[in-house]
Amino acid sequence: MAWKDVLIFADGSENGLVRAGMAADLAVALDADLEVCVPVCLPALSASGGVDFAVEVYDELERDARDDATRAAVEIPSRLPELAGRLAVGAPETRPPDLAKLAGFLGQSCDLTIVGLAIREDATRADDALVEGALFRSGGPCLMFPQWNEPRSWGKRVLIAWKDVCEAARAVHDAVPLLQRAEAVGVATIQHGLRADRAGERPLERLPRHLGRFGVRSESRIVPADGSDGVALLDQAERWSADLLVMGDTAIRSSGSAFRMA
Repeated sequence: MAWKDVLIFADGSENGLVRAGMAADLAVALDADLEVCVPVCLPALSASGGVDFAVEVYDELERDARDDATRAAVEIPSRLPELAGRLAVGAPETRPPDLAKLAGFLGQSCDLTIVGLAIREDATRADDALVEGALFRSGGPCLMFPQWNEPRSWGKRVLIAWKDVCEAARAVHDAVPLLQRAEAVGVATIQHGLRADRAGERPLERLPRHLGRFGVRSESRIVPADGSDGVALLDQAERWSADLLVMGDTAIRSSGSAFRMA
């Protein structure tokens, strides 16, 4: 199993450039091509303040959006010389209601889509829309980077959030290329009464054996059911010093796979 093309959504902000650089490191490690999408998010035309005023403001915002994307499309390749010949940078024009559709459309023909986690201070909500599109419309795995302004190492200690549903199994299969690069892999499950199959084996006994066939050594971790499952898993990730969380849940049926920095 190998990923051949990675897609990342970035912009000209320092965080966007760092995100593109971290995606490039992954592409190099996987010997994959990298596509960087810098959306030109055109504003919606509003008539408030008079038509002439609205058109003037709209034109200025439109120019700014195009200029920002152009600068980013020039800056990103200059920072990623190691991907010469395997890097594509595009700046498609879109509007806020269509951002999720764009992320889903582009992600459908890539092995992995990388987006940035939304921040409360971002009034545009663009990151929210891109995450939504990558998760619910691409049909493939989505990796979410925090809003970091400096490169970080990641993927060395990976925690799998396991539950006995097909979405979790899909997430594990999708994550194999990342698991193969990890130094340690943990499989954590909330203790809600683990069921055995007809052969008398529990999934946590079968999964390490399956992963081992890909050269992935893993350890199982039972997490006591106490309050919110999400809080318990994040607490376990912190205790285990995980830097990447692999999860699949019924809440994201159309994709089933989310990889998030812990």
